[in-house]
Amino acid sequence: MRKGRKRLEVLLKYSPLLQSVWEWKEASTNWYDCSPNFTVAKLGFERWCEQGDQIDHAAIRSALKTMRNWKEEIVNYHQ
Repeated sequence: MRKGRKRLEVLLKYSPLLQSVWEWKEASTNWYDCSPNFTVAKLGFERWCEQGDQIDHAAIRSALKTMRNWKEEIVNYHQ
């Protein structure tokens, strides 16, 4: 295992919130990079937002508000 990855795993064990936010961030990258078309991207965006709704933190709520406000523009990338 890479040294950086091992360090990340140690740090994430200190905080369930940090773990959740990191996983949510990774999910956004996977969604954005791997959605093969608009329809899949739209569904994936909704799932990603729902995942974020489960994280109880003001910064996440703020980010989700912004993302939802720009949903059409964000998802249109996949057109």
